[in-house]
Formats: sequence, structure tokens, C-alpha cells
Amino acid sequence: MIFWTTVLTFLIGLMTAMLFPRSDRINVEEVPISESYVASFVAQHQFARDYADQISFTLPYINPSVGKDKPSGKAQYIHIFKDEFDDINIGYMPEIMPDDVSRNTFPTDGSYTSAIVCMDGLDKKVSTGASETYVYGDVVSCQTQAQTFKYVLTYGALFPRIGIQHNLFKSRIDTSESSDTYRNHILWEKALAKRTKGDPDCGFVGIEENLPYIFSANGKKRKIPYNLYKVFEDNNYFPGENTYDYQPIFCITPVNSPYVTDGLIYHFDATMNAQAENGAPLHKETKTEWLNIISQQPTTIFGGIGNAKWNPNNEMPLAMMKDVSLQIPIEGSTKITNEFTLSFVAQFDVYESIIDTQSPLFSTNNGSFPYIIAKYKSGDLTITIYKEGNIELSELKATIPHSITAISYVLGPKFHHLFINGNLAATKTFPGNEFLPPLNATTLMISESPRDMGGNKINADMYNIKIYNRVLNQDEIRHNLKTEKKRYKF
Repeated sequence: MIFWTTVLTFLIGLMTAMLFPRSDRINVEEVPISESYVASFVAQHQFARDYADQISFTLPYINPSVGKDKPSGKAQYIHIFKDEFDDINIGYMPEIMPDDVSRNTFPTDGSYTSAIVCMDGLDKKVSTGASETYVYGDVVSCQTQAQTFKYVLTYGALFPRIGIQHNLFKSRIDTSESSDTYRNHILWEKALAKRTKGDPDCGFVGIEENLPYIFSANGKKRKIPYNLYKVFEDNNYFPGENTYDYQPIFCITPVNSPYVTDGLIYHFDATMNAQAENGAPLHKETKTEWLNIISQQPTTIFGGIGNAKWNPNNEMPLAMMKDVSLQIPIEGSTKITNEFTLSFVAQFDVYESIIDTQSPLFSTNNGSFPYIIAKYKSGDLTITIYKEGNIELSELKATIPHSITAISYVLGPKFHHLFINGNLAATKTFPGNEFLPPLNATTLMISESPRDMGGNKINADMYNIKIYNRVLNQDEIRHNLKTEKKRYKF
């Protein structure tokens, strides 16, 4: 009797469950299934954000990359991450866009695209008397100017109506809470919000009080640039209120400027060392020149035949070894005087740190004073300023780690500082009323000095060199350091 009572109870419970599904089915079954559909979308946007932060400083100097549908008008300024970007040898970035179908500027087939868009300004509310109006920034080519507001986008019509499963489709036809379309609409939005941990950058695009926003399931919203929205609207990418052929979802995130650019006159980078071809920054494993990203002009690598090349054992840095050096002009529009900042990301050879020789990291020279030289010996970096008559004015000294290190030397008329990995390692104010006059040097030499060095060159891998014609403060140096740590993993 007990057995049959148990069987009957089980059958009744099973039939009841079939007629009345458990109340948490959406959260324990349907939302996780929906998450699997948005997981790759969210992962791609995260990759795109990291990638955009790294390459955005090259955008003013490379050709735009448009989708294979090659749109016209402002849509041509949507800078698509194309195959050429995947091929850049960054070493630790996965392929962002592995499939050809996702190269469309306006995908509607279930694929998605990542891109950068540049704006010439931010949307602003302007008061005119008793009324308020908006002034909108415009979508521009990323080549037009270095100082633009940048956004990285990932978007796509991931849920076309044909063949849709698991209630992912978002319909605008019936949004009453009792309708299936409302429930279906909430499902994928909940999945997206859960997968992004409530990030307001991701959701669906809509209009509220005539302004475009990203809306998410948790009620958060983030305003997006009006003219950016118009580019997509003018290309009929947003379905109308009575259309449900597809519903695009978006992630839109501001791109952080990876480096301080105010006053930057030279920027040499190991991963992007050659002039762009086909809209992509280039890394060349063997080079006798190093590209200044700012001017897009190469600087010759001086040295013996066969030695001026990128380190074959590490495809990232330039190996400054044997008789290899750079001679950088610092006159005219690139002039540095008695206020400048030199920044290096480098790794010094361990063997050279234990031998009793010295080599130059950098020096100024044209046969006159004041004269500055940075010498490396036995793990220590010493920077000395000499005034007229070869008399020492001031000296800084700090120990350099054997690992990849960010070094910044800052010179002002009354002081100089040395920062190691963002920390102030040494500083001096010039004695008495000493005031450093403007430098007369026409050349800044990296890994070279004709004075008292016996012709030695430094043995180090150089990942990045930046030269500013002004004094950077510690916050700016640490801003650059944050980028360097992310790019070079130290």
C-alpha cells in the first residue's frame, strides 16, 4: 500500500509539474541557456576593449578600416577591427574577429562586429535664455586629429527571428507583462545583464525624450552620442516599432587614452615599428629604421651591418646591443630645451649588470654645454648634468631591476627627477641660484655618447621610448605606466 501511495504521489507530482512549471525555471534553466548565446558576444567586447586601449594611439596615423560592405557617409568612419589587426604580433592578444562574416559594418545575420568610432566632441547641454538645447559631437575619421573622443563598439543582430530558440528574441510588438513576447524580451536582457555583471555599457539601443540610450534589464541606462546613433539609424539598422525581423544588441564603451599625448614629440614602439600598410600598424622583425609614430617618419638605427634589427628571440623589443644606437633630432618643431621628459620601457641584460663597465642609456650632444648623460653600470643608472667647463651641476642615481622596467627622467629649469616604475627614485634641486639654461644640443642619442664612454653601447631590449617637450607630473607618468604594465606584462 505504501509503495503504490508513493508511486501515485510521484505521478501526481510529475503531472502537476508539467502543468505548472516551477516558479524559478526562468532563472535556473532559461536564463543560463540564454547566457550561452550572449557569452561569446560579451567575451569579444572585452577583448575589443583591451585591444582598443592598446592600439588607439596609432589611429590618427593609419588608414580607416571599413567593413566588407564598404558603407558611405559617416558610416565609413566606423573603424572595423579587420584581419590586418588580428595579424599584429602583440604576443598575448587572442584573435578578436576570427570569422569573415563578422567583418560587416551592419551585420544582420547573427554575426557581430567590433570597431572604434571617433567623435570630435561630446554631446553638451547648452542653456539659451530660459530654454536648453543640445550641441552634438560628430562622427569623424580617426585620422583627422589625435585628440578625439573614442568609443569601442561591439554589436550585432544576434537574434534573427528565423530559427530562434530558447526565447531569446526581443520583440517590440507586445510589451505587456502577460505576453510571451515580453517574457522573451526579458530573457536575453537578463542573460546579458548577468553575464556583464550589470555593466550599463551593454544592452539594447532605444530613445527616451528624443535622446539615445543603452538600456539594460536591471533598469540602468547610459546615454550614447546622438550622431553615433544617427549613423546606425540612417542605415536602417534599428528595427521599427512594428518590425521584429531582428534586434541588435550593443556594447559601447569609451576608449581610455593609453598614453599622455600633450607635448609628445617622439614615440617609438616595438609592436608597431613600421609604417602602416593596408590600414594596419605593422611590426617588422628585421628593421634598420624605427618609426616615430607621431610624425610617421622613420629614425635610422645606427650600427654595424646585421646588428640593427629586432631581437629574434623576442619578437617584441628592439635589441640595443653591440654598436647599435639611435640619433634623434631635437631641433625645430621637435626641440627640447631645459624642460622635457624621457620615458623608456626596457630590460637590461643581466650579464651587463655584473660586469665592471659602463654604457650610455642616453645623452645630449653637439659639442656644447649644458650636457646630460645617463650611464648604466652594474645595475645602477646614473644621470649627470654638466655645465660650462665640464663642471658637474647635479647627479641622480637609482638601481634598475633586471626585469622589464619603466624609467622616466624629468628635467626642469631648477630640478630633475628619476622615476622607476612610477615611483620617485631620485630627485635633486639645483644648488643655490643655479638655473639650467636651454640646451643647445641638436641631437638626443639613445645608447650612444661620444664623451668618456670608450665607444660602449648599452645592451638592453627597448620596448618603448617616448620624448616629451615638457615636464610630466607623477600622475601622468603613472597613467603611462598603467598602459605599459598592461601591454608588456610586468
